[in-house]
Formats: sequence, structure tokens, C-alpha cells
Amino acid sequence: MRRLLGLVLPLAIVPLALISPAAPALSLAPAASQVSVGTDRSSYTIGDTVHVTGTLVVGGNNAELSIFVTVDGTKSLVVTGLVDQNQQLAADVVVSKATTTTFTVEYAGNQQFDPSSAATSVPVNKKATSVTVTTARTTYRHGATARVWVSLGSASPNRTVRLYKVVNGYRTLLKTGAVPVNGTLSASLTLIRRTGFLVTYAGDAQYAADSASRTVTVAAQVTSRMLNYRYRSGKFYVYRAGDVVLLRGTVAPNHAGDCLYIRAQALINGSWGNDATTGCVPMSSRSIATGRLATNKYFRGHAVRLRAEWRGDAENRADNSPWGYAKFI
Repeated sequence: MRRLLGLVLPLAIVPLALISPAAPALSLAPAASQVSVGTDRSSYTIGDTVHVTGTLVVGGNNAELSIFVTVDGTKSLVVTGLVDQNQQLAADVVVSKATTTTFTVEYAGNQQFDPSSAATSVPVNKKATSVTVTTARTTYRHGATARVWVSLGSASPNRTVRLYKVVNGYRTLLKTGAVPVNGTLSASLTLIRRTGFLVTYAGDAQYAADSASRTVTVAAQVTSRMLNYRYRSGKFYVYRAGDVVLLRGTVAPNHAGDCLYIRAQALINGSWGNDATTGCVPMSSRSIATGRLATNKYFRGHAVRLRAEWRGDAENRADNSPWGYAKFI
């Protein structure tokens, strides 16, 4: 013992208690979640309703999902809500712009699951347009006037169309105008050769562009004149037996260098027949050619008729001139 200031204290060794810091609580990292998103179709047209479905594939029960739509870079919330018994949240979105539209599903996560998201993009197309061009006939005579009608089956406020004529591959503007609602835009054109009509519609933000075409064929006009005759008698050109009968043919439009053919028929027992045809008679720069029929004394008292024939090409359909009648004295 020790004596201190009159006090007697027992001398003892007291072991120190080992004090450890409190151990941290055991915690687990959140698990990865997974969502998916789908639409009822792969493409749409302006005005269609897109049915969007978000699914929580991996995540907590009674979870909340959000569906967003992104158009031209602008993202907007469509709906936020609890998933159903199938772990799904659905929404209907009416699309109003022709562009690629993206739908995104987002899950915010919780203590057990990390956040996750999924997106899908679909094309949205303009509304279809139906523009048509019609004519009264598909084939015309040279110099005839064709009337052309254009219709536009679209509710678009932009109803302006451009109508062209197309000849030999070259396009020329014929008319620009607005097609009346439930009506037609019309134009007229004098036809010389094979002609196409092309109508174009530029469309607008809602309606797609469209075009239509129609081609009509045009017959050439072949005319002829009897030459070298003595005089006229009714419908007959009178020749002396032994004269040379000349028939001059002309083709319009100009087909210089093409072949013209002259056909002759004899009147036998009241019927025309016994055909004879020249070979190719090249036409001049003015699209004219002349055929010859040599006669002799045996033609006296008989009659023949002649015409010019052109056999056509890619520009014009074939045509024949009216018959020219000859008799011999």
C-alpha cells in the first residue's frame, strides 16, 4: 500500500478494456434493371395512332415507368404510371409530322435496382396523294386538239400542280394552276406528233409529292394531188391512154428523207383491185414525193385510183392519203 496525504490506497493493476470502433452495417449494391419498348407497327403515316408499350423486364414490383416521345430533337413526356400485372405500361400517341420519331421508356430504379431505359425509332411518312392526268382519247389525227384534265385526290390546302407536254424527251411547261376541290384543272393542246403529258404535285408538310403521265399517239396527215391530167370530170381526172399519171404526196409533220409509197388499183368488173405499189420514193426536204404510173393504149376506157401511203415511225402513226381517181380516153 501507499500512504498519500493520510489516505491509504490499495495498489492494483487494472487491465484496460479493448474498445473497438463499431463495425459498418452490411449493404448490397443495387442490381441491374432492364426495360424494353415496342410499337404496334414498324412505320406510320401522319395522323396515325402509335400504340407504345414499355415493359419492365427486370426490376421491382409496383414499379413506375415513364414513356417519352422525341420529334426533331425535342423530347416530351407522354405518360408516367405504375406497371400493370404484366409489368407493362402502354400509351397511344398520334403522330403529326413526317420524320423519324423516337419512343423512350425510362425506369428510375430504387434501392434494389439501378435505373434503365430503352428506345425505338419509327419512320412517319406523309399522307399519300393521288394525282391523275387524262385525255378524251389515246390517239389523235395530226392537227387535232387534245383536251387534258388533271385531278388531285388530296385534302391538302396546297393544290397547285404543274402540267408539262413531253415531245421527243423534251419537257415544256404547259400550265401551272390550282386543282379545284372535287374538280379538275384543264388545258388544251394542238397535236403534231406523239405527245406525253406529265403532271407533278410538290406536296406539302402533310401530303407527299406525286406525279402522273399519259401519252397519246398522233397519226401523220398524208395528202396527195393528181398531176399531168387533161381535165376533170366529176371525181375523175381524165388522161389520154399513154399519158404518165403523176401523184404527188405530202406528209405532215415533215418527215424529209422517209419513204413514201404510191398504191394503184384498177376498176375491174365494178370492183377495185389488182393492186400495184411502188418501191420507196424518198421525200424531199419539204416532205414531198411524187409517184409515176406509165400507161399505154390498153388503158383506154378503163379507170384506176391512186393514193400515197406513209408507214409511220416513233413520232407519228401511219396514214394514207385519200384516193385520187383517173380514167383514160
